[in-house]
Order: sequence, then C-alpha cells, then structure tokens
Amino acid sequence: RIPLLTFATVFVAVTVVLWSLANWQRGAITARQDRDLSASIDAMTETAPTGDTAGVMVGNAAAMPFSGRFRLGPERAAIRIVAFTDYQCPDCRSVEEQIMAVYRQRQDLDDLSVSIKHFPMSNDCNPSLGRKNPHPNACYAALAAEAAGLLRGAEGFWQMHEWLFSVTGTFTPDELKEQVAASGYDQDEFLTAMMGPVVEQKLADDIAEGLALGLQFTPMVFINGQQIKGYGVFAEDAIATAVTALAETDPVRATAAADSPPTAVEKYIDDWRVQPVRRVPARALPADVEDWQLGPANTELPAVRIVLWGDLREPRSALLDARMRTIAREHTVVSYEFRFFPLEESCNPGMPRTVYPGACAAALTAAAAGLIGGAETYWPVHDWLMAHQGAPADDVLNGAATAGGLEPGELAAARLLPEAAALITADAAAASGLALRGVPHLVIGGKWVPRWNLAGESIPERIVAELIAGASHAE
Repeated sequence: RIPLLTFATVFVAVTVVLWSLANWQRGAITARQDRDLSASIDAMTETAPTGDTAGVMVGNAAAMPFSGRFRLGPERAAIRIVAFTDYQCPDCRSVEEQIMAVYRQRQDLDDLSVSIKHFPMSNDCNPSLGRKNPHPNACYAALAAEAAGLLRGAEGFWQMHEWLFSVTGTFTPDELKEQVAASGYDQDEFLTAMMGPVVEQKLADDIAEGLALGLQFTPMVFINGQQIKGYGVFAEDAIATAVTALAETDPVRATAAADSPPTAVEKYIDDWRVQPVRRVPARALPADVEDWQLGPANTELPAVRIVLWGDLREPRSALLDARMRTIAREHTVVSYEFRFFPLEESCNPGMPRTVYPGACAAALTAAAAGLIGGAETYWPVHDWLMAHQGAPADDVLNGAATAGGLEPGELAAARLLPEAAALITADAAAASGLALRGVPHLVIGGKWVPRWNLAGESIPERIVAELIAGASHAE
C-alpha cells in the first residue's frame, strides 16, 4: 500500500506540474497573439486617413491595386481586407469564417471589401517549399477556384471558394467533377481551364507576390494595406477586433490602389526594430586572457555590437558568420562576437538531442585556441573549423592546430582546461536567457534579428547601416 500511495502522490504532483506548465505556455502564446494584434491595430489606425466618406477617393488609380482578382463589397471601401490563403490550412478556414462574419455584419454599411490571394503550401506549385508538401491538394484547390472565376467571374469564384473551404480543400477527381457538374459547368471546359496556362499563371503571380511581401505562413491578412503582424492573426476574434478599431477612426473610402504593403525587406527590418532591447552580458574570460572579439572593445555608441550564437559545424552559422565578419572589417565602429551553441547534448545542457556530432569538440577546440593566444590564435582556428565542417573528429585537432600556428599537443591540452568547457556552458546559458531555440541566432544592437536570410537582399547589413546612421545623427 505504501509504494502505491507514494506512486499516486508522485503522479498527482507531476500532473499538477505539467498542467501548470501547459497553462503557462498557453498564456504565453495568447499574450504574444494579443501583443502582435495590438501592434497591428496601432499601425492601421495611425496610418488611416480620416474624413468625410461621401464621394472621397484616395489613391492613384494608375497605381497597381493591392487586391485579389475577385472582390466582395464596394470598389471604394473604407475598410479593405486582402487575405493570402490555403484551402487545406485549418487556420485559414478559421480566419475565413471570421472575415465572412464581419463582412455580413457590415453589408448594410457597405464600407468593407474582401478579396483573396492564393499561397498553397504545396511544392506542386509553390517552389519556395522545396521538398516540403504539407498540403498536397492545395494547389489543385486554388486552381479550381481560379478556373471558376475565369469562367464565371466573381460569382463563380466565390461559389467555388465556399465549397473548397467546406471540404477543407480536399477532394478526389470524381468529387470535383460532381461539384463542377452540380454548379452547371461543362466538365471538360472547366478542367481544361483549371489546368491551363492562364489559371496557372494567376496562381504563380499570387505566390510570387506573397514571397515579395515576406509571407512565411498562411493565413496572411492585410487590412488597408497593413498586415496583421506575426501571430496576431491567431488572436481570438482578431478580424472583428481590428475592423472595429479601424472603423472607429472614420477612415475615408478608397480603392485598392491606396494600399501599398511593405516589401519583405522593409518587413524583415521592422521585425528587428520592434524587438525588445536585451542586455547581452560580456563574455567572462580569465583575467590573463585577451578578448578575441573583432572591432572595438567599447560597446557604447557609436559602436554597434553584433553577437552571433552558432554551431561551428552548422552550415547556416558559417554563412552568417562570414557576413558578420565582413561587416566588422568594413566598419570601424562595429564589434563582432561569435558565441558557442553546439547542437550536441554532451556539452550543451539546452540541447535535448544531438544534431551535429562533433560540435562540442569543434567548440572546445576554438575556445582552447582563444584561451592560448586570444584573437591571434582564435580566428585562424575558427576559420579552419567553419571551412571544414564535415572533417572527421580525428582530423579536427591537427588541422585546427596547424591553422592557428599551434602544436597539436598544446591545443589538445588546452581543450581539457575547465575554462574551455566553462566558456561553452556560459555562452549556452546566455543564449537560454534570450529564448534561443536554434542557430544561427543573431543579435544586433541588443535586438534579435528574427529573419535575416532573404534571397538577393542584405538584411543584417541594412540594420547595421541604420544603426551607424542613427549614431552619427545623434552625435
């Protein structure tokens, strides 16, 4: 009886802890959703032109209108909703229901318009997904909606749009044919249009536009050209809350040409701007060891401090590290530090599993080189490790020692020093305080850079330039 009672007590205690943890996680998620929604509403209301709505038209009619091809509601509307969606996406369906509920509530006011753009999460038509195909029927669903619009205009599009969400974007060829016939289409004509080049191009255009706007997931909802940012779109009654707040500012009626959403570049940089400033503690080194950061040691303005947590055997860490070191070489006011976060559980308490075997050995090797000779020996070893990420563990010591001008025995002995292990543990601990969940994790000017990798664009470089310009202006 006693062991059974003990087991029951422990079971209850563990259950309470897990329940509390789950509640905390739900609370944190809800708080983030509400925070993102609030920031989005502020952006909408601050930029919304106000005044008498009677006969007012805002926007250059010659500009490219930001709208889907088929619109519900008036051409000139005070509130204009554009949603990028995926018919197999459960969150998209939930947001769609919210949008349509708000539209119906405001129909008598005739002040709200709704239009749709497609972003199927399927590599059958969306090249940005690479090998991923989470929604394998999403492309065909979007093609069906556009084919209906091509053949019957707005009426056909919205009828098919409603049916596609009702079946969660999932249907067999026979089920689609049955729906097409029930809607009065000629089946052959519909299928020819659906798989034809005109409809395929419309879908490709939507996908390209979504990527240009920095779309990461669906749904992506814009109201009067302002995106509901981050996780705000998943907040409870997000659409109704945003529309109500915007309506209270008495926005003027405008066409879709009045709306100009920020580009992905602008959005990525703004994602960094709105981050809270967090203090990144200086690396604790033995008193007799020179710090090996690049650039000025003084991190007060006008210096710009860059800190990158990475894994010396992880390819994206190597890519970003090279770019940050280039920035540090080009700007005398920029300091750069590489912090260790090996994706291997044997030396990193924050890792539940090993992703890159040998990551701990690589980090210890670099740390040992820094302890021996500071920057003079650290960076050549760092370079070699980044350039030889796939090197067998047995080759790492000799190759790194040669690169750093060290004897293998000397470097091997330094790897065993408790100070070397302590450096890695301290770096990983500092990362956990920043809620780091993966590498590379980039911090510029005390703010995390959530998204830095955009094809053909230089996000970190632009952020640094903005900080330098700001510091110069402050002087």
